Amino acid sequence: MEFIPEPNPEDPGEQGMAPDPAPNAPHPAVCLGLQDGSLLVYGSVDSGTPCLLRCQIPGMPPILCLRNSPEFLLAGLQDGNVAAFPRNHGEHSWE
Repeated sequence: MEFIPEPNPEDPGEQGMAPDPAPNAPHPAVCLGLQDGSLLVYGSVDSGTPCLLRCQIPGMPPILCLRNSPEFLLAGLQDGNVAAFPRNHGEHSWE
């Protein structure tokens, strides 16, 4: 599980980004990596928020850990590989 906090405008990785076009953008968010290779992203503002994003890692290896950076969401997989999901800044989600 990885918590993605509200972006900090003073963070050098976030400078120069366009302002949020949607007031309900999924920030902050909680990302969950599952044993079936699924990645789930939920908005953390409301406990009743539906799943904002669901994707499946090819080959379905279990996800052991997640790490957020300004440009990527990284998933450490049980088979020793790392899956990198590039951040889509227009939607504040991952491709």
